[in-house]
Amino acid sequence: MRKIELEPKFCLMCNKELNHIQILSKHKTCSKKCGYIYLSKKFLGKNSHFYKVGKITLKCKYCGGNFEIFPSELKQYSYKKNIRKYCSKICEGFAKTGKNNHNYKEFEPKFCMVCKKQLTKKQIIMGVETCSYKCGYLNRDISGEKSSNWKKVEQKYCIVCKKELTHKQIVSGCKTCGLECGYKLASKSQKIFYIDHPGIHAKEKHSNWKGGISCLPYALDFNKCLKNKIKERDNYKCMCCGVHNIEGVKVKLCIHHIDYNKLNSNDKNLITLCYSCNSKVNFNREYWNTIFNGIMIERSKNGLREGSYAPARPGNGGY
Repeated sequence: MRKIELEPKFCLMCNKELNHIQILSKHKTCSKKCGYIYLSKKFLGKNSHFYKVGKITLKCKYCGGNFEIFPSELKQYSYKKNIRKYCSKICEGFAKTGKNNHNYKEFEPKFCMVCKKQLTKKQIIMGVETCSYKCGYLNRDISGEKSSNWKKVEQKYCIVCKKELTHKQIVSGCKTCGLECGYKLASKSQKIFYIDHPGIHAKEKHSNWKGGISCLPYALDFNKCLKNKIKERDNYKCMCCGVHNIEGVKVKLCIHHIDYNKLNSNDKNLITLCYSCNSKVNFNREYWNTIFNGIMIERSKNGLREGSYAPARPGNGGY
């Protein structure tokens, strides 16, 4: 196909020669970049089809300076009227603060009760009588008997040294004036309670008293090796409630003497329990003794696998 010969044409912005396709398409620029620049210059100002009037000069009502704007900017800062009054937002902000603001209210000047410093408008609106927290604590009109939270109490004295107690100590229920008198009172009360006047729940008068056997030592062969052996035999399970170690959660286990004799460290007399069950079995000992002995007998006779358990159910003597 024969190529049509055309007259050479050049870009209106960079004077670069246009190619054959651009000339046929009647392009005036060589690229999009030059095209955008050409359109912006061609339709700017009076050449734009949106152009109506040139810039308008106005006078700022705050600073008094002249400023030029386009007619389209008249509605940016005014809502009720169709005229822009200020040259910038800074002048508008200063012009609408203080007495010029439509929400402005005049207040009578008030001063701090302590340092006589003038209070701010915010403090006057909130009804504050002092300028800071420090003056608030020092203000005599707020603290003491003139406070709204003040409680009238009868005067009381320290039990040990007979010194007058402060208002704060009386309200909080203190019986002594300080730590020294408190220690003296505690030591005296302990002597009176344990030596002179044993209470209803002390020693032999307590319902769970066993003659002080909790202070007796364990047998020498009741050591860590034996405890680990019993735990491994029971598959690290509580033989009362069945709780055991799960991935990420470790349960604290202990070894319990079935007949409650610390010196009997026979394997058949030891069983694995958790801490909660171990404290639970200290009551109704005969009941738990029969249950744990039954578990050990069933394991030996019926050939139950090691680690199996029979959870105890509450009964007449249970928990």
